Amino acid sequence: MAGTSVGLRNTIRGRLTTLGKMGASGLVERSEQLAILTQAARALVDGAGRFVNLVGEAGAGKTSLMAATADRLEHHGVSVRTAAADETSRHRPWAVAAGLFPEVPLADAGPDPIGTALDVLERAAAVNPVALMADDAHWADDASLDLLGAVARRARTLGVLLVTSTRPHPVPHRLRRMEETTAAAGLRIDLRPLSPEAVAALVEARMGAPPGPKLSAWLAEAAGNPFLAVELPASLAAEHRLVVEDGLVDVS
Repeated sequence: MAGTSVGLRNTIRGRLTTLGKMGASGLVERSEQLAILTQAARALVDGAGRFVNLVGEAGAGKTSLMAATADRLEHHGVSVRTAAADETSRHRPWAVAAGLFPEVPLADAGPDPIGTALDVLERAAAVNPVALMADDAHWADDASLDLLGAVARRARTLGVLLVTSTRPHPVPHRLRRMEETTAAAGLRIDLRPLSPEAVAALVEARMGAPPGPKLSAWLAEAAGNPFLAVELPASLAAEHRLVVEDGLVDVS
């Protein structure tokens, strides 16, 4: 059993290392968080801006939750601007902000590029509700984080919705300043691990049967991570290591 546990932990580390921008699959046990974001979307249509930061480990479902939120925003007629950071973004000035402000040449915007971007955002929001969504902001470059921080502090005044997603660690200095803004004038939503019951329901939805005792033991090592709850059984199935017996899917 010890060898199995070590092998599984290595598999988990490998899956999380290659997670990248895939995000977690499904929105099991995320209805409360989605309801909060949906309420923020409706408030935005009425002119009430806000800053919301989703915090969770890799694979916790941040990207999926942001995608669902973007769908609801667009359904309400909101202009949604999205950008996603990765490990290379922090070395490229304005990498993330350029995706959110494509009409602003931030690198050549003169002495006050942040002020220029805020002016553009204010004018856009005066015409139509605007939401900015920055996924994996913990990877963002310093210049983009400075601009996101400026938007976060002014979200209510500008009447815009800013939604960011971050991991709980590491926390760069500029991101820590944004967290302080969240505490003062925004909202932090923590995505906690799924319960064993939710993991079993997610596996059943994807595999067509609830997990048996062996597979459940493997899934317990994933510590409630939604991405791994889907990826581990899928990987085992691809290796022809899963069988269905007595109505349960289990490791052969």
